[in-house]
Amino acid sequence: MTNSPALRLARLLPESELSQTGCAAPTGLQLSIAFDHLQGRSVEAVAAAFGYSSTYLDRLSARGDSLVVVIAEADPDAGLATDVALGGLLRDLRPDEGDFSDLEVAEALDTPAGQASMRIRQVQAALQRVFGIRDPLFGKSRFASARWAERRLMAPFYLDEKVDMDVVRATRNPLLPGSALRLEAYPSMPLVQRLPWPPEAS
Repeated sequence: MTNSPALRLARLLPESELSQTGCAAPTGLQLSIAFDHLQGRSVEAVAAAFGYSSTYLDRLSARGDSLVVVIAEADPDAGLATDVALGGLLRDLRPDEGDFSDLEVAEALDTPAGQASMRIRQVQAALQRVFGIRDPLFGKSRFASARWAERRLMAPFYLDEKVDMDVVRATRNPLLPGSALRLEAYPSMPLVQRLPWPPEAS
C-alpha cells in the first residue's frame, strides 16, 4: 500500500506583509486553497481566487509591491472551510466579534457584499477581520456547507493549522492576531513564489 501524496495548500498575500511579519496569515488558522486548483492559471485568476482584483494588483505594482503565493504541505487536521466551522470558531475563539448564529454566517458567506442587510454585513465584517475573507468572495460558492450540498464548489477554501504553539499556550487562542507560525518554523519548508504583475505583453 502506498501513501497518497500530501495535500499542498496555497496562501496569497502582499510581499510587503510577508516580509514584515514572516507569516503567511495574521492568525494560526489560515484559509488556503489547494495548490492543484491554482496550477497553470494566470496571475489574475490566482489573485481573484483570493479576492484580489486586477485594480488592486495595479496599486500594489505602483508602490513597488507584489503578491506572493506560499505553498506548503497541509496540516494533518486541515479540512474544508465550512460555514459551520467558521461560525463555531468565531463564537468559541473570537466572541469579541459578536454573537452570530450558524445561519447568519451561512447567509453572510452566500450573499454578495453589496446585497447584504446591515446585520449580515456585520457578520461579513467579522469574517473579514478574523479570517481575511475579502469582499469579492462573499456570494461565491467557495465555502462548503450541508445547506449547499448540491453546489459545485469553485476552488474551495481549506482551514489549515499553522499555529505558533508558544502564542497559543499563552493565549489559548489560535485565532488571535500574531498566532500564526512563521514560515521558517513550518514542519516542511514552504515554497514562496512572487506573482509578476502586470503580465508581460505577448
